[in-house]
Amino acid sequence: MKNDKRKREEVSSNVIRKALTARLAQYPTTAEQDELILRQDISKRQRMAVEVRLGEKKLLQEALDLVQGNERSTQQDQERPGKKAKRDR
Repeated sequence: MKNDKRKREEVSSNVIRKALTARLAQYPTTAEQDELILRQDISKRQRMAVEVRLGEKKLLQEALDLVQGNERSTQQDQERPGKKAKRDR
């Protein structure tokens, strides 16, 4: 039963990770490039657009980091030998 749950979690994490990565790849610039653009003399409208785009990228990256962190902890849990839970006496 636990293997089924782990497999579902692994599959869903993989799908989410791929979706986030694909969405980040759709932007024409990287977050670093956006930071450089914001240092330039650009119009107020352009600045707001780049700030929004950069904010979206940061949120997507944070979500990706979270998913990848969960994947790593799940892998570590699977590698550890089973332990019995401590019971309160």
